[in-house]
Amino acid sequence: MAHDNSELDEDSDNDQDPPAKKATKKHLRGEIAEHKKQLEEVMRKDPVFYKFLMQNDKDLLNFGDGDEEEEEEDEDEDEEMEEEEVEDLQKIMKGEQSIPDVDNEQDEEEGVSNGGPIPVTNAMLATWKKALIEQHSLRSAKKVFLAFRAVAHEGETESDDQEVQQYVAGSEKIANAITILAMKHMVGVFDHHLPVKVNKGKTPLPSTSAKWKKVSPLVKSFIKTVLVVLHQVSDEGMLRFVMRESEKLAVYFGCFPKQAKELLKHLLKLWTSTTPETRITSFLTMRRLAIACPNPYLDYAIKGAYQTFASSSRTTNLHTWSSISFMLNCFVELVGIDVASGYRFGFVYLRSLASGLRNAITMKSKESFKQVYNWQFINSLRLWTRVLCNFCESGSSAESAGGKTLRPLIYPLVQIIIGTMRLKPSSKYFPLRFQCARMLIDLCKKTNVFIPLASHLFELFDTAELRGHAKPSTLKPLNFVLTLKAPAQYLGTRPYQNGVVEEVVALLMEYYDCFALSIGFPELVVPAVVQFRRWMKKSKNVSANKQIQGLLESLEQNAKFVEGKRAQVDFAPKDEAKVTAFLMEVNETLAPLRRHAIARRKMREAQMADLQKQSDAAAPDVIVDDGRKSSKVKKGGKAVVQSDSEDEEGTGFDMSDDDEDDEEEDESEEELEFEDEDEEEEEGEEEEE
Repeated sequence: MAHDNSELDEDSDNDQDPPAKKATKKHLRGEIAEHKKQLEEVMRKDPVFYKFLMQNDKDLLNFGDGDEEEEEEDEDEDEEMEEEEVEDLQKIMKGEQSIPDVDNEQDEEEGVSNGGPIPVTNAMLATWKKALIEQHSLRSAKKVFLAFRAVAHEGETESDDQEVQQYVAGSEKIANAITILAMKHMVGVFDHHLPVKVNKGKTPLPSTSAKWKKVSPLVKSFIKTVLVVLHQVSDEGMLRFVMRESEKLAVYFGCFPKQAKELLKHLLKLWTSTTPETRITSFLTMRRLAIACPNPYLDYAIKGAYQTFASSSRTTNLHTWSSISFMLNCFVELVGIDVASGYRFGFVYLRSLASGLRNAITMKSKESFKQVYNWQFINSLRLWTRVLCNFCESGSSAESAGGKTLRPLIYPLVQIIIGTMRLKPSSKYFPLRFQCARMLIDLCKKTNVFIPLASHLFELFDTAELRGHAKPSTLKPLNFVLTLKAPAQYLGTRPYQNGVVEEVVALLMEYYDCFALSIGFPELVVPAVVQFRRWMKKSKNVSANKQIQGLLESLEQNAKFVEGKRAQVDFAPKDEAKVTAFLMEVNETLAPLRRHAIARRKMREAQMADLQKQSDAAAPDVIVDDGRKSSKVKKGGKAVVQSDSEDEEGTGFDMSDDDEDDEEEDESEEELEFEDEDEEEEEGEEEEE
């Protein structure tokens, strides 16, 4: 927006601009009040003279009586003036008119010539802030925006920005003060001039306001500048501040689809690529945008978050564990905004996972196995397991609030997990099988759905890894939480065999604990008792036998406990209501298996908490994730570049929604694509200033 200092408004009213007029009128009103006070003194001290004035000079006594009417007229004129200013601003944004010289009084006060940009001072900032807070002045908002835009484009050459900025920040302190003023108080001005009425509990967008057409150019220009600042700011504290204040602008971003999508993309990038505090702030801003305008930005947020998570979870280790856990929780929070949207996406992405598994089963090639046996695939299963466990928990408020919508996804998810476990039953992939088993146990525990998992764990006792004689070794115990494929040096060793037995025992205890108070528990554990006794007769591993003996005793004691309680009932198995309520009111710690499971669970929770602390301490300060297959991680004080190609489990897994083998084209899937639109805005789009 070119600013010609030689141009003057032809309107003669500009000889004295509105602020000066207001000051003059205020001074006159003060003189009128003083004059009336003097006349009251005359009436009290000299009634005779006052009577003489009443008879001969009534105009003197009635001086200023019409002042209130004039004040009302002045307020109306001020409102009309504000509307004229917005109309002028629209013309300025379109380039049809240059900015009028409204800052002459500022220039005179500051002693600045009109030959260049006006340096912003603390006095100017204080004046603008007062006008924004007390008067919600659009004129002052325009000035703050121009100064804010000058800060955002500071340092750009004329080839980058042909606009001549009206203001300039003389120092970094002033620039920060301008940014803080604009981000904290501009939204208040917008809210004042663009009020909306809540209809049936729903708050419409500001674009439904009567004055939207007049104020929208300023709103759009401001949020564009906010996006520029978000892309340019390097200070983490200032970045978090701008994002926090951008939450208040979510409803205004919702009015401009192109800018809203650009904001969402940048927030998704920050969600995975900066410090923990910034990741949290970026997610809260993204969530606020999804709540303010769920259609379509909730769908965009869910899809973008899922694809970002899938891309970021290709490499899972001590450095990234904390970040991946955080993203899992964030995704669950997004789905909770609208569970119906979660079901649509769950159906689409579980179908994609099932397609990858089906290809691996039918093709049986090394490449097809890699499409399934990698961290990206497993973490995607973990994500949907977490979603279903959170919203389908029996008797929870989440289930009654819409979680039942997601229950149909439990069966396909279980089938995919079991298929993944049995895809390649090799001893080196025992850790991956344990990851899948833990997902199934979580689903059993939260959803009260019976899943036949025990037989898949019993198979491990018949493998050569556990039946054969283990070699002694000094290797450290393998961390099964952060491992999918056991290293070759661990296979056939005593530490690996003991670790596998310990993990199987822990998983079986957690699995049977899900049914510890079930009326059918004694019959359920019969295969386990037989399997354990058979294996202990053949095994010469004293440590493994001791662990299995402990689990066997817990199962037998719990079976006797349930049988004793069951002998006292007076109903038949066909009475489902009473069968379900069996032992519901009994203290769970009375069950022997439940007591042992609680103690073991506390130990595991302590281990996971310690792992989380180690991950937080080892996490990199900044992880760059812009689609490239590498990330910088601090290790031993040096920057080490890790590449997915070095991680055998981190090979590329195509998260595309489209299934090439599926003839049906999912139209709804096309609508949910998070497109990178560069075309012009729809009808009514204003050009960039």
